[in-house]
Amino acid sequence: MVLFLHGFGDQCPEEQVAVQELRREVELLGGQLKVPTYHPGGDVAATRPATFLQDLDLSEESFAVVGFSFGGLLAATLQEMRPDKITKCVLIAPAIDNFERNFAAKRKEDWHLAEEYVAELQKLPARPSIKVPTMLIHGLSETDADGSAVWRVREWVDKEPFGPTYFPEGGHSLDIVGRGCPGWQELAHWLCGREADTRA
Repeated sequence: MVLFLHGFGDQCPEEQVAVQELRREVELLGGQLKVPTYHPGGDVAATRPATFLQDLDLSEESFAVVGFSFGGLLAATLQEMRPDKITKCVLIAPAIDNFERNFAAKRKEDWHLAEEYVAELQKLPARPSIKVPTMLIHGLSETDADGSAVWRVREWVDKEPFGPTYFPEGGHSLDIVGRGCPGWQELAHWLCGREADTRA
């Protein structure tokens, strides 16, 4: 089973071309792709990230997880919390240092999301510890305006035991997959334990 954790604000992640491509590749290998949402009923304002991770159905024997942007932060946190359940992880443009970047220097009245959301966000590690084999893909044009600046992610990579890491050309988008880094087919093979060559 592979979980895909989408980017913040995505209302219909299953309809994204990249998610459909990953689903096709995972299913060709005999696996399944689940795309749970952390926006209850599609309501972004009701998002509670720590609650989502605690309530996530992990009743299957094991999972691989892919996360994009804020979903990348959640995926990284999930593999830190549940290395007994998560076998592999792929992080695409993970939005680390999220509280620091978006809320720490602002007054509460200037926060763009509910205080309950921010309180739960603070419970999450800013840069989760890597506990399972984890691949990282982060665009060289990334800035804090969209996701996380490249220097933040490079600092994280230098301190944690990541597996393959790629910094392809491009910004904060799933479109960086396959551009100087493994494509969806290679990612599906890696996630499902069919060890394809993931060198760029």
